[in-house]
Parts: sequence; structure tokens; C-alpha cells
Amino acid sequence: MSTPELEITESVIIKIPGIRQAKRFLQISDAHIAKACPGDGEAEQEEVLESEKRWNDNGISALETFHKFIRLVKRENPDGVLMAGDMIDYYTESNVKCLNELLAGFPVEYLYVCGNHEHGS
Repeated sequence: MSTPELEITESVIIKIPGIRQAKRFLQISDAHIAKACPGDGEAEQEEVLESEKRWNDNGISALETFHKFIRLVKRENPDGVLMAGDMIDYYTESNVKCLNELLAGFPVEYLYVCGNHEHGS
């Protein structure tokens, strides 16, 4: 059974004096991605499993949901993306590496603001 793709849930228009050309941005926060990498210890792998349980949405992991967000960005082709924190669930080298790999090929420009879950980065 395939899970539905993400859709835009809210649209807000902000008028900024002096800006003449309309710009479209998508905003995301609280993705809470957690991933273990080969070589990670048993404790790290357990933490990933606990994180997946916490942030699982109807059988869809946070990482899978973020991949769906990337597809939404490609489909909508906004001028940019605003990431408002907590893209990773907790700070580890594996989670930061995973996020860096996801953002390396991001389809549009983005602004990333760290949240409390990125503490340590």
C-alpha cells in the first residue's frame, strides 16, 4: 500500500514594502530525522528506533516524510525553502551526516535555522 504524498496545508501572503516581484517559499519545521550509519554502536541504533517510534506518522518514518517533502519542493518549484529548526531529532554525527546528504542535493535554495534538537551543531 502506497502512502499519499505531502500537500501544502496553508498559504499565507506577506507584503513587504519595496519588494515588487512575488516570491513563493515553502516552510517546514520539526522533521525530527534520525538515522544510524554503518559502524554506529548498539546504543545509537536503539536511539534511532526510539526516535522512529516517537515521530512515526501512521507507519511513515520521519526520514521518509522528509523525502516526501523534497518531492513536494520539486513539484511546487518555489523560490526557496525555509527550514525552521528540528530537522534532526537529536545531535549525533550520523544524524548530521544524513541531513547534510539530504541538503547537498536540495532542489532549491534554502534558509536553515537550527532548533533546540540541533543543539551541539
